[in-house]
Formats: sequence, structure tokens, C-alpha cells
Amino acid sequence: MAKLNYFDSLEHLALLSTRAVFIACGTQKLSAQGEIASIRHSADRILCELESFLFSDFMPPLERASICSGAHGILRIIERCNDIVSYRSNKNFFAEKRNREAELCIRLSELVEENTMRLRHIKRPEELPDLVGFRKLVNDARTAHSNMQKKLNSGIYPRSAQHSLCLLGKLRCELARTFDELVEVMLKNI
Repeated sequence: MAKLNYFDSLEHLALLSTRAVFIACGTQKLSAQGEIASIRHSADRILCELESFLFSDFMPPLERASICSGAHGILRIIERCNDIVSYRSNKNFFAEKRNREAELCIRLSELVEENTMRLRHIKRPEELPDLVGFRKLVNDARTAHSNMQKKLNSGIYPRSAQHSLCLLGKLRCELARTFDELVEVMLKNI
């Protein structure tokens, strides 16, 4: 059995999740559901391979639980994107409007990807990601979410937009949670 490079697998998953967030938070495309399905299939295959190797590998480069939590966190991001795209096929009010929270989710996903790429090289505490900057983006996205909720409640946006807004909020939360898991993996590895 050939040895698996866990860092390559995590990085590939992170690339797939960023692509999924771009699709889910971008403008409406007819092919979005097919693209997300393809991403989910690839991500599931990578995860199965990664877990299979974890069971048989004597000494993985990180703790087994850390590798799994990082991989599963990234897959949850892809699942939230699938939820958005699946609902959007019916009606996504925010796909047609400038959506600050969606823009920030794209930026948050890029930071998750960027910091997944750091895992293989991080050795010292000063190499940790910019935690304050990430938290500021999460706060900005939370504020954007609240502003959209106010517009929804005041009747500026139709009530039918509520589910889209809820799904976007879940994606934002998942991105923040996965970033926290990555930071935890980094802290265990330095």
C-alpha cells in the first residue's frame, strides 16, 4: 500500500471547498447543482481514501483526530454549499442582489484554504494565521447578516428570502468553525 500524503489530501479538499463556496455564493448558474455534485463526489472519495490510510498508517504527520476534524470540517462547508445551491434551484432572492455576507463568505473560504496550505509548514507560534483579521471578517459577515435580516423583517425583502438568508448564515458559521479547527490543529503541531 502506497503512503498517502495527508497534507495533499487536506489541501485538495480545501481547494474543492473554496470552489464550492464560489459556486454557492456567486450568481445563479444552471450548472451549479451539477458542479456541486461533482465537488461532493470528489471530496467524499478523498475523505474515504484519507480515513482508510489513517486506519493503517503507523505514524501520520499529525494526530489522527486532527486530520479527521480538518477533513470533516471542510466537507461540512461543501455540504452547506450544496444546501444553498439545492434551495437556489427553486428560488434564491440573494443571487440577484449584491450580498455582502456572500462576498465575505467567499473571502472566509479563501482564508480557510490558505491556512490549510500552511499546515504542512507551520512550526512556530509566529507562523499562526491572523486570528484577529479572520474574526473581524466573521463579525463583518455577521453584521451583514443582521442588516439583511432587518430588511427582511421590515418588508424591504420578501419573506420568501428568509430560507436563503438562513442557509448563508449556516455557511458562515461552518467556515468559522472549520477555521477554528484548523487553528487548533496548528496549535497542537507547533
